[in-house]
Amino acid sequence: MKHPVKRSLVIAGVLVFFAACLAAGAYAFHLPPWDRPSQTLDLGPVIARVNGRPIHLHEAQARVQGLSSVHGDIADVLGDDWQDRILQNLVDDQILLEQAKELGITVSDEDVQAYVGRVEEMIGTEQSLDDWLAEQGMTLPELERRAALQLVGARVYITVTKDVTVTGGELKDYYREHRLEFQEADGTIPTLLELRRSLRETLLKQEQDETYASWLESVREQTEVIVVMDDWWRNV
Repeated sequence: MKHPVKRSLVIAGVLVFFAACLAAGAYAFHLPPWDRPSQTLDLGPVIARVNGRPIHLHEAQARVQGLSSVHGDIADVLGDDWQDRILQNLVDDQILLEQAKELGITVSDEDVQAYVGRVEEMIGTEQSLDDWLAEQGMTLPELERRAALQLVGARVYITVTKDVTVTGGELKDYYREHRLEFQEADGTIPTLLELRRSLRETLLKQEQDETYASWLESVREQTEVIVVMDDWWRNV
């Protein structure tokens, strides 16, 4: 039987990667109803603006709470400069939303509900979705917001890296330079033909990650970020 705590950590860990409240971006990007904050939700003061769009204290609080619920003390996870990392992460959320709009990338309500359905499947029959959400200190609308942003982020990544390829020459060069790393216990070294598929997948992922990182950095440089509240982290 799967351990419920470990299962919760795995599922929550998947969500934390792109975890965010899309409250600030929802109005600007005309996202579906599940992506808009409740009229009664107190978003708190604006802590920063990204190309004029606000990031509220509530979003930072939700991000810290999400990471802490999975990993424990936030400083242990992100280091002493966790405040800068959290804020940069929230800024990147806004960048992704803006770039998704420019790239024509959308996420439908059906996409989000399918994602929530997959989360329910991962939870299994031993625990209800409501109980799992309660354990995570999360509501269903919050889960839907996080799912939406994760889907947006994944689709932006795919779009940005869709033209990345690995040539046969690159495979040969890599194999020649690293062939000893593949040496097996009996001293034999697999041929390039035997390793071609796994090497191609590995190199392609590396190239995609580097391409995406370069793209994100260039977009960051073109983004105006104004920090309104320097000590926002004291209130999380």
